[in-house]
Amino acid sequence: MKINLDNILIKNFYCFLVFVIFFIYFCYFLRSFDISYINNYAYQELFLNYEGGFVRRGLIGAIFYKINKLTNIHPQIFFPSLMIIVHTLSIIFFFYILKRYKNFNLLNVILVFSPALLLFPIYDFNMFFIKDIFVKFTILLHGFLVIKFSSDKLLYETILKYLVIPFLSFVSIFIHEYQLFFFSVHFLLSTIILKKKNIYKIYLIYFFVSFLTIFLFSGDKYILNQINNSLSNFNVVIHPQLAGGFKAHFGGWYKWHFFYFSYKDFFMFFMSFILSIFLFFFIFQYFIDKKALNINSKSNYSYLLYFLPCIGIFTAIDHGRNLSLLSTHLIIFYLVLDYNYKIFEKLYNAFYKKTPRIYLLIIFVFFYIFLWVLPQDAGFGGKEQINTIFKGSLFSEFKEFIKYLYLFIDQNITDLPEIKL
Repeated sequence: MKINLDNILIKNFYCFLVFVIFFIYFCYFLRSFDISYINNYAYQELFLNYEGGFVRRGLIGAIFYKINKLTNIHPQIFFPSLMIIVHTLSIIFFFYILKRYKNFNLLNVILVFSPALLLFPIYDFNMFFIKDIFVKFTILLHGFLVIKFSSDKLLYETILKYLVIPFLSFVSIFIHEYQLFFFSVHFLLSTIILKKKNIYKIYLIYFFVSFLTIFLFSGDKYILNQINNSLSNFNVVIHPQLAGGFKAHFGGWYKWHFFYFSYKDFFMFFMSFILSIFLFFFIFQYFIDKKALNINSKSNYSYLLYFLPCIGIFTAIDHGRNLSLLSTHLIIFYLVLDYNYKIFEKLYNAFYKKTPRIYLLIIFVFFYIFLWVLPQDAGFGGKEQINTIFKGSLFSEFKEFIKYLYLFIDQNITDLPEIKL
């Protein structure tokens, strides 16, 4: 029996990528149960609830509050467990979607190890607890369903109406209102399988109901005080901006951008945009123009119109989070498109036939996965803080893991010798 070693290596390489990602996340799953690693703002936001009235982002905290009353479960158990489940499912959906491209190793390396995608919560551990993951989970779930049921339009339409859109409107939006800005991308994904006229009305109805709910019930100081009173047993105080409505939100954005802005901040943000958004657009638009990817449209750029509403997320000050959200939605759209494998493979292999080109590409990929990160603020220092996106990333994480593993074993399993230099 003849064994094709090339196919074995390709298959094992993809499995290796899966293993590395789950290994890295497993280390952070362990760390997530240690309260000392949790950023105050991110941790506080998880407790936001409806005890004082309806307020944006309050669904998870309301669920915890009710469960805690019934079971007395500790927040250091409930919140990390919830985040571990959502992150794990998101990773599974991501690799399921990417599986169609598993033979293209270089592309997989860029996507899997991009600081803007799966590894974004890793390089800034505070982001592990940020509710953005629920917005990402929704698009990953939708992308999974598009691929899974692409051959059964009737079943997909049923799932869309009774699972995807209701989850968008009545679950994820009440966890994080940013979901409103990505309705158009979900609509775009649906048009890959269904005709626009069959689904646009239901999307519009759900969108406006969700928008009015979030806009009309924006929170005030009285609600904030009531929420803080309900959380007195947990030593948690909600940040005023979380329950302060859109005025407080806009005020923070205005001061951040017009009082603390510098050219260094603009350069860091610009480079973050190039490496997290434009790079993926450049790669996949090339395949679209060459007919390797099919967007079912007269114009190869018309799909970008559906991403215009996403710009609304940049009214927030954490531009690293915004770029990561936008990047994830853009990549999922590209990966679920119908594609011609033969043309795609031909174009992909063309890079390897020119030696100088492939060497330069390998150098760039090394820089891309090892020498930059996408922090929460995208390098936006603000108020004379010295922040940068150009620093060790994957190497640093393995180094930190070795340190953490030593401490974990020493504190929880067996005494290890003290390290003295």
